[in-house]
Amino acid sequence: MAYEKVGFISPLRTSTKRRMYSSDDLDKIQFLKFLTKDKKINLAGVKFLLEAMHYTQGREIDLKNVLFSDFKLRSLL
Repeated sequence: MAYEKVGFISPLRTSTKRRMYSSDDLDKIQFLKFLTKDKKINLAGVKFLLEAMHYTQGREIDLKNVLFSDFKLRSLL
């Protein structure tokens, strides 16, 4: 919910207000957890990094892989 509160994810809601996460949401949550828990980056730092990665996306720099080559996306199933 903390990631939702700061606007990093916005899951769909059912009619009973339950959150429904897409596979993209779950991938983002894994990466956000990696940044905050493993790398000890606060939410303001995460926001800055995500903005920088978005800015470099589509260019010849893959900032995510350059800075965090040790992040490995795991299958949740």
